[in-house]
Amino acid sequence: MFSNCDYDGRTVAGIGRVCYVDADPEGFDGAYRVIGDDGIAWRVFGWEVEPTEDTEWDGIMVRTGNLVCVMIGDDHPHLFHPSEIEEIDRLEYCGECGQMGCCHDGLERVE
Repeated sequence: MFSNCDYDGRTVAGIGRVCYVDADPEGFDGAYRVIGDDGIAWRVFGWEVEPTEDTEWDGIMVRTGNLVCVMIGDDHPHLFHPSEIEEIDRLEYCGECGQMGCCHDGLERVE
C-alpha cells in the first residue's frame, strides 16, 4: 500500500489496511494483554503511521501514537494506545491460540 514510504528512514509495512513501522528496539518484545481483558494475548507489530497531505510527494508518514497489535493465533490488526496494554509473562498464555490460561502449547507449567 505505502511500500515506497518511510518513517525516520524505516520502511513502512502494512497489515490489512493499517500501516506501521517496527516498534522501537527498546520496547514491545514479548506478549501483552489489554488492561481489563484477560482473555487473549497480543503481539505488538509496531507504531501505526498515516500519510500526511504531502506523503504523495515526500514519502513521509507520521506516527499516530497508537500501536498495531495482533492477537496471538490471529492475523487481524487492532489499534491500542500504549497505556491500554501491559506485558505478560510467557507462562500466562498459550503460544498456539493466545488464550490466557490455555496450556495446549506444550510448554511446561508448574502449578
